[in-house]
Amino acid sequence: MKKKVILGLVAVLGIAGIASAVMANEGFTKKEPQKSIKIVPIHHKETIGDLVYEIQLSKNQFDLDNEIEVYAKVTNIGKETMTYVSGSSSCPNHVVIDIVHQESNTSLAIKQGEACTSDLGTSILAPAQTVEDKWIFIPKQWINSKLEPALTGTYDVEVALPPESIEFTEDQPEAKNQRASTKTSIILTGKTT
Repeated sequence: MKKKVILGLVAVLGIAGIASAVMANEGFTKKEPQKSIKIVPIHHKETIGDLVYEIQLSKNQFDLDNEIEVYAKVTNIGKETMTYVSGSSSCPNHVVIDIVHQESNTSLAIKQGEACTSDLGTSILAPAQTVEDKWIFIPKQWINSKLEPALTGTYDVEVALPPESIEFTEDQPEAKNQRASTKTSIILTGKTT
């Protein structure tokens, strides 16, 4: 009889211990609260050498259904005029913009517009002059020559003044006098924002 009482007590204490552990640990797995990211516009400004860069986005978080518009400006605050490749005559670009996934180093695709001619023009950025561009990206990436949904996660939005020139060696383009770039970050989620 004594053994039954002791075994009964051990069983009750064991069940009570498990129950309190379950209640204290929510089933032995503690769930961390979701960190909520405040959605705010981005206005990033940085001076690198003689260039002042500005990047503007409508928000810091996008979902897989959003187009991502990036506005960028570059101002020459130096005393020397800078020459840069400004794209083709049909599709001039005064600022280079890229959105790159931090982990995979893959870029988001640019929204396709009209076809561009293959000629390359050059432009100048005089002292106190500002150039600006707007590029629209879609949350897709080119993988094996096919447009696929983009990876979710953190992306760097990189902006630079285009290089001084591009030379072709064995049909491979090579940028000359590549400019330093600035960057800010956005988050691409799989849910609607």
